[in-house]
Parts: sequence; structure tokens; C-alpha cells
Amino acid sequence: MVFIALFARCEPKAQKFNKYPLRKVRLTKKHFKCFLIIVLLFLFSNLIYRSYSPPLPTKNHPIFYSSDYRVNLKNVLTKALSKSTKSIYIQTYDLKDKSIISLLNLKAEKGIYISIITDKKHLTYPSKKLLPSIEVHKGNCSGLMHQKVLIIDEKLSFLGSQNLTPTSLSMHGNIMVGIHDKTLSDSLIQIHKQMLKKDKNVARNLGNIALEQGTIYFHPRKNVASLEAVTNMINAAKKNIKVAMFTFTHLPLTTAIVNAHKRGIKVDVIIDKNTAYGASKKIINYLLENKVQTFVSTGVELFHYKMAIIDDQTLIMGSLNWTKAGFKKNAEFIMTYALSKKQSAYFKKLWRKMKFSSNQLDIRQAI
Repeated sequence: MVFIALFARCEPKAQKFNKYPLRKVRLTKKHFKCFLIIVLLFLFSNLIYRSYSPPLPTKNHPIFYSSDYRVNLKNVLTKALSKSTKSIYIQTYDLKDKSIISLLNLKAEKGIYISIITDKKHLTYPSKKLLPSIEVHKGNCSGLMHQKVLIIDEKLSFLGSQNLTPTSLSMHGNIMVGIHDKTLSDSLIQIHKQMLKKDKNVARNLGNIALEQGTIYFHPRKNVASLEAVTNMINAAKKNIKVAMFTFTHLPLTTAIVNAHKRGIKVDVIIDKNTAYGASKKIINYLLENKVQTFVSTGVELFHYKMAIIDDQTLIMGSLNWTKAGFKKNAEFIMTYALSKKQSAYFKKLWRKMKFSSNQLDIRQAI
């Protein structure tokens, strides 16, 4: 009763307050256009922000980065290097990006230890541009020093298909993974130091690193454990195989792919358009003759991936093109990795983008 009385007292005031009722607003096309513009501006600004300020991996949360996702790999590495306080180890085929070089010099001036291994053909430029306190070594292998590995402060590692050049980091199609794990970083540093040994039998027989999600195989090596692992994964495929490769000349792996196609596995292969008419020509024709869906990249940028995905669950990636030299002569790495559901969704979307920007070939277009 008390509440009813209080409500009765307040009722006249409520009526007085509602003396000016809200007017109905009629939404027009202009309102919808303005709303759409605001949403698009928000999405565009968010895209720009993520491109120029990409997230870095944290413990137990590795991140995959692809230039086909409009991620500038240079910005990722620049952000990570700028946070370094202790040490930087780099293995790269080529180092010519001026901003990366400037940043390395700045870190060296602050007393940070830096060790770089690069291919002997590309040794001159960084040797001239980097400060004397930065150690620059040529690869001690019979083939190319083709690895792409960065280890920062003994805890943050980046591995992928990217070279440290302006076009490779900002333009070409590449895949890179960032992993925050001290145990992995320590193992990668041991590989780096082993590659500097004067004893060629030691420097040219690198080992493996076991991960919770897979394995990293390093080359050169006396055995062919990585080739066996990749072949076994192709042979064990149950649903689909997706291959994205810059240069593909390895006949045994091609045979395994063709056999998978013949037993009913859905197979898609995308090759860089430049190597398609050169080194990869025979493999493409062999795939087409066996009715394997084969695509060639378009655009001026290189399709620089070295990647395969098995059943949307297992990723094979690295610096290693599927060539005889890649498996036997060069300093390379190849990683097998069990994808989480979120990571699998990421690569499904990435694959759709790759196929959309590629042209499918048929037997009449045999190169």
C-alpha cells in the first residue's frame, strides 16, 4: 500500500515529464549511407592499424603471418626487433632492407649482441652496411644458405619463407610463424652456433627440434628424415592436400601427390608463375597429365610460399622449396605442425585467397 501511495504521488510528475513525447524519426537512404560509411571507415582504420601495428606472439599463443592477409611482415619483424634488449640471431638468404639494417645498427650501438649468417652471394652488402660489432658470417654449406630464422632475446622466434629484403617482406607472398618459447629459442641458437663450426661434418649435419605440435627439420643433414616425414604425411592423407610452392621439381614428392589423387584425395597445387615456365615446368605437366588440379599464380609479386596442408589439420612449411637441392645441399628448414581449429580456419581462408588470385590450368594448357 505504501508503494502504491508513493506511485500515485509521482504519477502527476510523470505525466508532466511526458508532456513532450519523443518524435518518430524516419530513417532515409542518407541515414543508411552515413551508417555504412562509418562502418567502412572503422573497418579500414582497423585494417591499417593491424597492418602497421601487428600483434606479436605470446607464451602458448603462436601467430602465423601471411602477406596475403595484408600483413606487412616487415612491420612484424621491426616491432619485434625494436623490443630486443639482449641478443639477436639471424639466418637469412639475403639481407638488404635498409630499415632492418638501421635498426640492427641501433641495437648494436646499445650493446646488444647480434650474429647473422647469410648466403655467400649476398654477404657483401650487409658486411658494408652493418657496424663492425655485428658478426656477419657466410653459410658453411655446399648449396645455398637459404634458411629464414630470427631469434630475439632467447625467447621469441620467427621462422618462414621470407627474405630480409624490401620486396620479400612487403610485397611477395610469404608465410611466417612467430613463437614465444624459450626452450625453442635455445635450441634454435644451438643450431645457429653449430652452423658456424669450422668442422664441415658438424656444420653440415644439423638435427631436428621437437615441438609440442610437430617437428622442425634442419638441413643440410646426412639423413632424409624430413623427406620421409613429408612423404608419409602425403601418403596418409584422408581428405585433401593443398600445396603452395615457389619452386617444385622433386619427382618422388610429385609421384606421392599423384598417387594420392588417384586414390580419391582432393589435391590442389599452386605454383609461382615465374618458375612455372622454368624450373617447375616438368612437374606441372606431369600433374596436368594425371589430372591433378594445378594453378599458377598471377600478379607481379612472387608466390614465394613453401607450404602444404594435409586434411586441413597438418601444416608443412619452411624455407625449403620442394627440390632435390633443397633436401640435399642447401641450408634449409622444414616444419610440420598440427593446427588448432582456429589456425585451421585461418589457413582455409588463406587458401581461398590464394586460389582466387591464381589461374587454373588444364591439360590443353600444358606448359
